[in-house]
Amino acid sequence: MSEIMKVDTVQQYNDYFGVETLHPLVSVIEGSKGKPLRFGKKLYNIYAILLKDANCGNLKYGNTTVQRNFLRHDLN
Repeated sequence: MSEIMKVDTVQQYNDYFGVETLHPLVSVIEGSKGKPLRFGKKLYNIYAILLKDANCGNLKYGNTTVQRNFLRHDLN
């Protein structure tokens, strides 16, 4: 069984994405500037706001899968 990666601080989150930490409590990461993500189980003990502009699949939250169009607004 795979090990769960635990992220408790902004520093750990930034290290995971390969970006510099400029403030210990807040970080903004441009997705194209971070390194590619590794698949696996992760436990984030911090808050994150994610803005997606691409349809890259469903978002999994706990045991629930959120449909990708749930977060998207069509202006047509």
